[in-house]
This record gives sequence, structure tokens and C-alpha cells, in this order.
Amino acid sequence: MLIRQEFQRILISFILLLCIPFFDMNADSIYAMKHHNKNVRNEVICKEDNPPQGLQRIWSTYCRYNPIMYLNAKHIVNVEVGSYNFPVVVWSEYPHWGKQSLFSYWDDSLKSWSYPDSFTSNGDSASRPAVCADSKGNLHFVWHQVLSGYYRIYYTNATLDTSSGYVHYNVNRNPKLISGMYPFLQDVFPAIAIFNDSLIMVVFSVEAPVWQTGYAIGCNYSTDGGSSWTGVQNAYLDTTWIRGSWLLASIAPDPNTGDMWVSFNCDYTEDNCMDIVVLRWNAHTNTWTNEVAAIGQGIQAYACPAIAVDYNSVPQIIFQENQDHHGGIGGLACYEDCGPVGTLYITYNLAGNWSNPVKLMLPRYEMCNYVSGYHSVGISEDNSIYFSTAQPESALPDTQVVFPFNVYYAKYNIYQGTLTYGGKVSEISPGESRHCGWCNIQYNIHNYGESPGPGFYWVEYDSTFYFDLMYKHIGMQGVKEKRETISQESQKGFGIFPNPFKINLNIKFKEETQGKIDFEIFDIQGRFIRRVFSNGLSTNSLTWDGKDQYGRNARPGIYFIKINGAYTGKAVKIK
Repeated sequence: MLIRQEFQRILISFILLLCIPFFDMNADSIYAMKHHNKNVRNEVICKEDNPPQGLQRIWSTYCRYNPIMYLNAKHIVNVEVGSYNFPVVVWSEYPHWGKQSLFSYWDDSLKSWSYPDSFTSNGDSASRPAVCADSKGNLHFVWHQVLSGYYRIYYTNATLDTSSGYVHYNVNRNPKLISGMYPFLQDVFPAIAIFNDSLIMVVFSVEAPVWQTGYAIGCNYSTDGGSSWTGVQNAYLDTTWIRGSWLLASIAPDPNTGDMWVSFNCDYTEDNCMDIVVLRWNAHTNTWTNEVAAIGQGIQAYACPAIAVDYNSVPQIIFQENQDHHGGIGGLACYEDCGPVGTLYITYNLAGNWSNPVKLMLPRYEMCNYVSGYHSVGISEDNSIYFSTAQPESALPDTQVVFPFNVYYAKYNIYQGTLTYGGKVSEISPGESRHCGWCNIQYNIHNYGESPGPGFYWVEYDSTFYFDLMYKHIGMQGVKEKRETISQESQKGFGIFPNPFKINLNIKFKEETQGKIDFEIFDIQGRFIRRVFSNGLSTNSLTWDGKDQYGRNARPGIYFIKINGAYTGKAVKIK
């Protein structure tokens, strides 16, 4: 029976693949075909293959433009609800599918990716999507789309339904217009972030119609999970025009406060070289502040920042130093002023000031690091920032590349000052005419639990405009074996993170625990500080807010931890 069902699914997909190049599909037809596949799903999700293991081809398409270009926004998210744990990816199609944006998710009942479904309307160049997910598994989408001759930002969502034992999404097909403050300017390239399910923030570039001159970084946010929006406002507004190119805003939430951090590049210091600029939205006062995080040096512009905020509320940014000198006031006419390749650096704000940029050099042939391109970042529970980037097979001293490009990844821990190389993600061999690029790494990365390690989503392409959308999950074990040892805590069935910590300290168990759990904290002199307990309810995590039993902030230092009366580890609290 299952073999026959799988054969039906493959046959349907094959027929559709033959037909797609010859006609466009509207939202209703896409929706109907997805529901046809739904009828043969009759197995409950299994945890063992979530997320999917090994190299995965999600979809193949003929596109005039790259389906997942511009990595300021996330095109991948991991949904985690109970035993359900699967990746979701988004992309845009042009000219097929009615110039819409689509999504697909890993369906473990069929051991394959779901047939693509649109979440945008037909025929209005709906493209450059971004996605995030809430704790219930619901998806939130944004994209830009033409309205009366100008691009505007739209939002919609999709509700997770597992009532029948399989994964299904109900797409809200009445999107909300959430931009348009300036009637004769374009609103483009949105990015989205979510905090505690209710707060959703969207940022985007406001540009002249020629898409070459920036005016502002716009924003809009919802406090009720996307049902209503407060109204468009400026996150950043220059006195004239923003001096820079590729004004692609990247956004990340503070996991403790709900403040939103945004980074983008422009010539902030007006010295003919682009800098990395940071915006911070205060969730309590609804106000924006801005500062420069890294000043471009000499004639090589800084560009393409990707931001993450760790569990100590410390923002970390990985950006690119352009290979050539373009990008200042004298060279703002082309998008090429912003790369597309260069050397990666990291900066972070640990004690109120931004650190001097640290060069990130993967342990490959040195010259390959000077032509890194299209990077993406994620944050793990131990506060390491993971990043993916495309690099060539080799490069000459004058930085002429030797093809093909492949995807590589690593992590950097700002508290230890260490770079850990993960290795090669994609699998294109030397001599092949295809390349890899535009790799997204999932934002939230687990060190422990059912599926530790990052997931990656990228395109493989050649000169014929055919793109393969690819996915791969790499377990945490493979990374740690290269440079680190596995902590004793993780071997015991739980993990302590972040460590060191600044505000909250979490204990996460590999499996949901039953009965009462006592989580006790003592200082280095053995004095009792605080007890956190589960009240007999089943749980897989406990959190200490960094305060003592009287509600006072505990001092920075070393703290020892007991779980149910047994010493289990130590943690370091920092300022």
C-alpha cells in the first residue's frame, strides 16, 4: 500500500515538473495540487528522521533570477512542536508560478519535501521572501510585491495543523499590506524576527525607484502575533540620502528582553567608505537608537552584515570587507559596489562597546578566505555564532578564483576567542560546471536534544538558469570532534547554557522529565543562592534568572549547580 502511495506521489510530481515550464500556475491551482498529495498521507511523524539526514534536493526550477538571493533575511526556519521537528524553506520563482513566492517543508510521513505551496498572490512580482516560526509551529511570511507601480511589503501566515497525524499548513490567503509611508519610493528586501510568539518585527529598505539610492530603513511591528500592525515608522532616516549600496537590513531579537537589533551597511562616517551600522529598538519605550559598529578602513568598504543576539543579550555581527574599493560616496551607482565577495570579520558588543573586528579565516588555502561570499549566521545555546559562506575550490594570490564554489561553515565563540571549523557542506566536485551559493543557515541552533547541529539551505546552479534548491543537516557531534570534547553534562542527558552567562542560565534535558526537579545554585564559597523547581510538572528545561533568593542580582563569578541534590556542573556569570 505504501509503495503504491509513494509511486502515485512521484508520478504526480513528475507530470507537474513536465508541465511547469509551459504555463504559469495561480494560487488556487497550487493549493489544490498540494491537497491532492495530502490525501495519501496516513503516517504519524517519526522523530528519528527529523530533520532529514544527508544531502537533500528540495526542488529544481528554471528561474530568470536567483530564487533565494539576498541573505539579510532568513529563508529557512526549523519548526519544533512536541515530537515534530522539521525545516521549512522559502524562495521566489520568476517567471513561472505566476511570479510568486513559495514554501516547502520536510514531510517525514512521506520521507520527502512537501510539494511547493504559494503564500503570495499571482502575477505581481511577489519575491524576496523571508520566514520565521512561533512556538506553535505557525509560519510568518513577508515579501515585497508591486502595488500601483511601486514595491510594497506584505505579510501573511500559515497555521500548523497536525490533527490528522501528519503535518499540514493552512495558508492565510489574504495578505496584509504593512508598508507604504512614502508613496513614490520603493519598499524592498524585508527581514522578519519574532519574540515570544506575539511580537513580530519587520524591517526593510526604502529606496528610490531606480533601486540604487537609499532613503531610510523602514519598520512595522505587531504585538498580537500578526493579527494587527502598529503602523509604518522609520528605524533609520538620513538627512538626505543614505550613502551606500545594497542596503539590506538584517534583524535579530534579544531572547531575554524582546529588544530588536538591526544591522546594515552605509557610509555612516562620510569618508568614502561604507561602515557597519547598528540600530536598536527598545521594546519598552518603542524608540530606535543607532551607532556605528565597525568603520570601513581605507578604500575597502564593509558590507553585508548578518546579526545574531546570543543568550547573554550580546549582539554579534559577521560582515564582509569588500574585495575592491567601491562602496563609498564616489561609487554608489551599482549593486556591485557591495562585493559580491570579500573577507569575513566579526564584531560584538560585550560591555557596551563594539569590539575591534576579528578576521575569520577558515583553515583552507589562505586566498580562498579573501573571496568568501554570501554568508549567513545562526546562534547556538552555548552562545557560539555559526556562519556559512561560499568559497572557491582554490584561488590565486591575486584572488582570481578556481571554480567551483562550495558551501563551508564554522563557528566562533567570542567568550573563548576560538574559531572551530565545521567543513564543507555542499558536495560539488572539482571540474564540475555547477556552483553553490547563497547558503542560509538556520538561526536557532541546538547543542543538545533530539537534533543538535545546524541546518543549511542553498542553491546549486549553472549558466542555463536552472537552480536546484538543496538542504543538509549536520549534527553537532561532527563539529565538536574536530576541536572540542563533549561536555560531561551533555553525556549525562542535559546541557547547561549559555556558559558563561550574563542574565539567564538554562538547563535543558535531552528528554522530557517527569516528577519534581530541584535546580539549586551555590556560589564558590558553598553558600546557597537560589532554588528553581518544576512543581512536579513534566518539563525539558529550567531557567535561573541570575537572581538570589531575595530577588537581588547575583554577583559575577563561578556558581555550582545541583540537580535533585547531586552536584552536576558549574557556570560562570559575567558582567
